[in-house]
Amino acid sequence: MMTDQHYEPIDSGVTPRFAGHSTFMRLPIVSDPRQLEIAIAGVPWDGGTTNRPGPRHGPRQVREMSSLIKRVHSVTKVSPYELCRVADFGDAPSTQLTSTVPSRPSVNSSAKSWKQAPSLWRLVATT
Repeated sequence: MMTDQHYEPIDSGVTPRFAGHSTFMRLPIVSDPRQLEIAIAGVPWDGGTTNRPGPRHGPRQVREMSSLIKRVHSVTKVSPYELCRVADFGDAPSTQLTSTVPSRPSVNSSAKSWKQAPSLWRLVATT
């Protein structure tokens, strides 16, 4: 069942941008995709690299950098958080123990469960 609740970023006047939990755009983490119209999820994975591991840190770094996004767009004066229900959905489970064999099934099973929800998905994936 979809809720009418709209999620908003943490107020930077109350909690500075460098403090608090790191989430996409400082939005709350919501674990039920049926409550969202836009769900942002991370896929931390190094499977496509050979000599430069590190892309698995991509979703975390995007969360860090997105803390600078403002609540209202400076030009259009639109607050997207008032228009739709958007939140951080966390990361897909993945493992880095071997190349792609264990990671791909866990990410694929997560993606299948995500597709069952009515949300528009945005994935932050790195390879």
